[in-house]
Amino acid sequence: MFAERGYDATSLAEIAGRVGIRTPSLYNHFKSKRALYVAVLERNLDSFSSLLAESVVEPLTPPRAEALIEAAIRHHLRYPHLARLIQHAALAGGAQIELLLGRWYDDILEQVASVVAGNPALTAPDPTRARVVIMAFHSMVLGYVTLAPLHRKLLGGDPLAPEAIEHYVELLSELSRSLWRPQ
Repeated sequence: MFAERGYDATSLAEIAGRVGIRTPSLYNHFKSKRALYVAVLERNLDSFSSLLAESVVEPLTPPRAEALIEAAIRHHLRYPHLARLIQHAALAGGAQIELLLGRWYDDILEQVASVVAGNPALTAPDPTRARVVIMAFHSMVLGYVTLAPLHRKLLGGDPLAPEAIEHYVELLSELSRSLWRPQ
């Protein structure tokens, strides 16, 4: 429900109703709505953080960058609520975005930026370019999942069909390869 409507538009009574219990019963497991929200974020973001941590232990090369992009796309397709949770938090701002930043994103960005920063193709002429590249790919991956219903209507096909996903993976791989070429 947090992924469908966001934190503010979701009530504990609605959550309890959906899972078939009374609202006070939720308090046996979570001390507050925020505690439940944090648990939902942890469940969704910890696996993504682990995927990235495993992917950035070695220097980034073009094939490793493509593999990381593909793994991120496939992860978000497997867990579509993650992209929606992030989108709602980003749009809401305030405490929700601070939670994402402080608990996950600061670490994720540092991990990825550390392996990207050593690559002149990705950082020249400006060292902050690496962060921009990371955010651009992040946006393209999340947007693909969250905007799928719109794209389905616009394009008249299912962007989440296997062949469409393969085309998207190839497009992002091609974009990634272009970043490694001499300017």
